[in-house]
Amino acid sequence: MKRLAQFLSIVALVIFFSRPASADAILNFNVPTGPVGVGSTISIPVEVSGAADLYAFQFDVSYNPSVLQLLSISEGSFLSSAGSTFFIPGSIDNSSGIASFNADTLIGLGPGAFGNGDLLDLGFQVTSPGSSNLTLSNVILLDSQLADISFETESGYFSTTASAVPEPNLFWLLTAAAACLFLRTKSLRYSHHTQ
Repeated sequence: MKRLAQFLSIVALVIFFSRPASADAILNFNVPTGPVGVGSTISIPVEVSGAADLYAFQFDVSYNPSVLQLLSISEGSFLSSAGSTFFIPGSIDNSSGIASFNADTLIGLGPGAFGNGDLLDLGFQVTSPGSSNLTLSNVILLDSQLADISFETESGYFSTTASAVPEPNLFWLLTAAAACLFLRTKSLRYSHHTQ
């Protein structure tokens, strides 16, 4: 009987220590790839992966205000996929490049959201060539029992080098030049036909 108890204790310890550790949730920025010109507006979602029972979150977002100006903050679809939510867009300070206290929570009893998805969407305007790190700080993730969820954050990086949209004066100058060239070609053809 004593040997059976020892055996069961060893089996229980092996099972306990061989369980895979639960992975942390990961928060990151989904920065668009490809060229984005000065004057363009872009949406950069803040996403979570590996969330387990995510019921509420809060965080601040920092960016380079000499390259990006934050125009809007809207709720992502991830948390609301688990039920009704109460969303608080952060307070935007474009002079220092920070959006403080972005928060969202489920309302009522029930489990949180599981898996991967979009927590919120940041609507930026690109104001000048350059680059910007995107960082998260003051992050809090809570489960449906209002206990802390462990997490990791990954910074984002945005870069633009030139304007993809021509300046209005240049656009009209090019249009006028093309029109003059077209009319000149047409008048030359007409004069050849009349001779």
